[in-house]
Amino acid sequence: EVDRLSALSNTLLKLSRNQLTSADFSKVNLATIIKKVIKLHSNGTHSFSTSIPKQLVVLQGHASSLTELFMILIDNACRYSPAGSTISIIAKQKSQSITLMITNTGKGVSPEDLPHVFERFYRGDKSHTSASGQQGYGLGLSLAKQIVTLHKGEISLTSTPNKQTVATITLPKNH
Repeated sequence: EVDRLSALSNTLLKLSRNQLTSADFSKVNLATIIKKVIKLHSNGTHSFSTSIPKQLVVLQGHASSLTELFMILIDNACRYSPAGSTISIIAKQKSQSITLMITNTGKGVSPEDLPHVFERFYRGDKSHTSASGQQGYGLGLSLAKQIVTLHKGEISLTSTPNKQTVATITLPKNH
């Protein structure tokens, strides 16, 4: 319980401190960040499929908050996918932006819950999350949205119940 309260406190602090200035931004290689986060989640439970352009995916950003963004999204993809499934990460580079899609299979998010997933403390379908043993406080996606907004980007979540869920992030290359 102490660990859970500590994790909640850390997440709340991150939400309240995300007031970075452009001076805190530098060139960030998203491919490197994504590979690092995948390595942290490579415990044999899930496999990962990546499609990242050969040229470096670089943008102006805050490295530690972008790492936290991908930790949240990949952790959610792993948490809500059945063991043995594959999580797909695709990056597409345009002249002014980078779009990333993280796709997982599983139960998905109900159409009723989808509009609320980025709200603080929102937990969808409580009967299924507690029955499946999934724990959390409903802060991860709220923090993810805050990080994307900080980078002047956009984030969305689409889901086809019992098929797949896709988190799509679009970030400008120059903040």
